[in-house]
Amino acid sequence: MAKFDPQKDEDCAYLAAALTAYALGLKSAILLSSECGRPIEARARHIAVYLTHVALGLSSVVMMSKAPVVA
Repeated sequence: MAKFDPQKDEDCAYLAAALTAYALGLKSAILLSSECGRPIEARARHIAVYLTHVALGLSSVVMMSKAPVVA
């Protein structure tokens, strides 16, 4: 596993997804998957995008294009 770099957009996007998943008791892989999933998973993904935009200053376009997708 590569070291976390707060200067990398995709690392920040992953951090937001991981924190959101942890807070809601979900697996981060579910948030990073391309499937919509259950309503709680879709809501968690929305929260992660919000955190990435507001707390980390990235646009949601960057979040969706840079986050690693787990199939």
